[in-house]
Amino acid sequence: MPFLRVRDRKISYRSDGEGKNVVFIHGSGESKNSWIAQKELKDTFRIISFDLTGHGESSKSVPTMDIYIEDLNAIIEEICDSKPSIAGHSLGGAIAQRYALKDGENIEKLILVSTGARLRVASIIFDMIENNFDGVPDMMEEMLFVEKPPRPTISKIKEEIRECGREILNRDFEICNKFDLMGEVNKINNETLVICGSEDVLTPKKYSTYLGKHIKNSSLSIIEGAGHTVMLEKPDEFNALVERFLEGE
Repeated sequence: MPFLRVRDRKISYRSDGEGKNVVFIHGSGESKNSWIAQKELKDTFRIISFDLTGHGESSKSVPTMDIYIEDLNAIIEEICDSKPSIAGHSLGGAIAQRYALKDGENIEKLILVSTGARLRVASIIFDMIENNFDGVPDMMEEMLFVEKPPRPTISKIKEEIRECGREILNRDFEICNKFDLMGEVNKINNETLVICGSEDVLTPKKYSTYLGKHIKNSSLSIIEGAGHTVMLEKPDEFNALVERFLEGE
């Protein structure tokens, strides 16, 4: 995979297809592989995904929200060949909201997936990371999925969580736990699609309902029978929603 240099860090990214640029931002402990099913959109769009600092094939520096914003901005400025739309899942959705509030003029549309204006993290997650890290991948499997994707996909995600390591995974959830834009999302001006699974236990659908209600030019789509990783559990339905939204239908 190609790399982009950001200060002293290397950011791994993947680009598939041609057309309108869409940048996909993954969630806590994961990587660009979280968006593997969205490669199917490459016949219509240029699909760009990347590993945030500390994840996947990118440099293993300990991140902050500002570093994640810097990663995203570098992808937009140096890899995109036109003004992109951005899509963020969970933590990636928090990053996308921050970016839209600060630099919304640099992007076209916004897609927020299984995320919220506020992301409180259950104490059991921090306890497991600290005291039983080996058990975290199995715990996350139960929390992430309702209708499970193919076993190799699940195994890959669990492997990435292990490789991410205790420090970076804990930092991801700390960033989520401190995230709170409930009083600011009404200032987002980009046209926005909010997507969630009806059975999401990590970011319940009330989180997405709040976003859909308070972001001015937004629409909400709830995918029935899906959990937190809706883009992997129901890829055909998810991709159809994204395609219609980006094409302006």
